[in-house]
Amino acid sequence: MVTNEQIWLKQLEKGEDNAFQELFCLFYARLGSFACRLLDEQVMAEDVVQDVLYELWERKLHFENIWALKAYLYNMVRNRCLDVLKHRKVEERYFREQRLAENTEFFFHQLLEDEVYALLQEAVRSLPPQVGKVFELVLDGYDNSAIAELMHLSIDAVKSHKKRGKKILQEKLRGMILFYVFFRNRVL
Repeated sequence: MVTNEQIWLKQLEKGEDNAFQELFCLFYARLGSFACRLLDEQVMAEDVVQDVLYELWERKLHFENIWALKAYLYNMVRNRCLDVLKHRKVEERYFREQRLAENTEFFFHQLLEDEVYALLQEAVRSLPPQVGKVFELVLDGYDNSAIAELMHLSIDAVKSHKKRGKKILQEKLRGMILFYVFFRNRVL
C-alpha cells in the first residue's frame, strides 16, 4: 500500500510544483531558524535555505521516507552554513592582513619622509646663513618676491642664493635622494 508520504516524495522527485510548494511550506521556516542559529544572520540564513531547497528541486533526488529527506535538508543547510562561516573567516583574515599591510606601508612611507625631511633640514642648516635662510623660507612656501621683502634683498639676490644653495644641497643630498628613490620603489 502506497502512503501519502510516498506519493508526495515521488512527486517531489519528479519536480512537480505542488510538491515543491508543500516542501517549502513544511521546511523553510524550520530550516531558516536552524541556519540563523548557526550563522547569527537572518538574511544569509534565508539565502542558504533557499539555495538548498532550489538545489533539491533541481536535482530531483529520491528519498525513501520523510526522515531521509529531513536528514538530507538539515545536513545540506549545516554544510552550507559551515561554508559561509569558513568564507567569513577567510575574508576577515584577508582584510586584517590588508589593513596591516596598508598600515605597515604607511608607517614606512612616513618614516622615510620624516627621515628625508630631517636630512634636508640638517643640510639646509649647514648652508651659509643667508642661503640657508632663503631655503628655509622656500620650504615654508614663500615665493621669491615674499622672500626678498622679508629679508630686505632684491629678487635677483634671492634667486642667486637659491641657485647657490641648490647646488650645495644637490652635492650633499645626492646619495640620500638615490637611496630614497631606490628604497621607496623596492620596498613600498
